[in-house]
Amino acid sequence: MKVAVFAVLAFLSCCSGTIDGAVCGSYDPRFKICCNGVLSHKGLNSACCGTIPYDHRLKICCNGVLSHKGFNSACCGTIPYNHRLKICCNGVLSHKGFNSACCGTIPYDHRLKICCNGVLSHKGFNSACCGTIPYDHRLKICCNGVLSHKGFNSACCGTIPYDHRLKICCNGVLSHQGFNSACCGTIPYDHRFKICCNGVLSHKGFNSACCGTIPYDHRFKICL
Repeated sequence: MKVAVFAVLAFLSCCSGTIDGAVCGSYDPRFKICCNGVLSHKGLNSACCGTIPYDHRLKICCNGVLSHKGFNSACCGTIPYNHRLKICCNGVLSHKGFNSACCGTIPYDHRLKICCNGVLSHKGFNSACCGTIPYDHRLKICCNGVLSHKGFNSACCGTIPYDHRLKICCNGVLSHQGFNSACCGTIPYDHRFKICCNGVLSHKGFNSACCGTIPYDHRFKICL
């Protein structure tokens, strides 16, 4: 009799209570399942849909709605579907066919069309978007929503495209580059000969640091 009592106590000690114990109390997870605070008979159930336990091999839970699984493998809102046959675009379920992407709620074949900010267009050689307009990045350049001929231009200064080898953009102002390699506000300068201290451009000399707007040689002076 003592052996039987000891066995029961040992079972309760090792097997009654899980991570969900505080919610569902003490239970044996081999026989029961806790779903959001509701304790149910486990059987073949292996998952929860809200407070309802279910067998994930036979059913599917879509945003709290339990449905027969069949060949369904994904959810579109509360509706289960077979992702090989259908496509879900922002909550709208459509026939998949060759469609592989979504433009808003419209499915499309990304090999033939391009979606630019919700507007679907014929792709052709277009590979990028400028706002809602598709374009070929090899031939054109988009600068802040303005589409221009690319040529040798490789960068943007506001809405203006430019060749970074010949020009420099300083805070939206485009200037001839020459030997200039840096900007002081809107003014380009050669950092080898000049120094910019808080927007004030000065002769560099041996100066290598700034104290407010004043350049100084940190080897001999200190800024307090």
